[in-house]
Amino acid sequence: PVVTAANLILGLILLAPVLVVVVTGIVVLLIDLVIADWLSRRPLMCIATLGLLVGAAPCGRRWLGGYVGKTAFGGFLVLDGFALFFEALFLLTAMLVILSATTFADREELGEAEFYIMGLFRSAGLMLMASGNELMSIYLAIEVTSLSLTFLAAWNKRDAIAGQGLR
Repeated sequence: PVVTAANLILGLILLAPVLVVVVTGIVVLLIDLVIADWLSRRPLMCIATLGLLVGAAPCGRRWLGGYVGKTAFGGFLVLDGFALFFEALFLLTAMLVILSATTFADREELGEAEFYIMGLFRSAGLMLMASGNELMSIYLAIEVTSLSLTFLAAWNKRDAIAGQGLR
């Protein structure tokens, strides 16, 4: 199919929450690389949560804007009620996990930034899977999600049980 400017803009509108979450993950990664090791990582939690809240805004705009039932990128993505519900659900659960992870990271004395970054990328993969319409888009989303989950499974390197699931 011929890709026009209108089709590209529609595709970006349908992908907006996923793009916001991915950009937030990249921003958190870059900030974690820049700040000194002795500084607190709590502002990264606020940035990640803010990015997820900003990602929720396009969900509401697409629902109220009449984008339900539209497809983009030649049928690669579809926006229906199922996709909107699960995108909002994944955003909400990611916010709850990130907000509740601070006590766990303090107790285990692990790096928080990696947890936030992988949580954001996992959520982006799940959101992409919810709106995927073709087998290739669903496979790509599962790969993004599984890489993030594999990293989170081995995140606690000091725990001998943490690496057992990777063998």
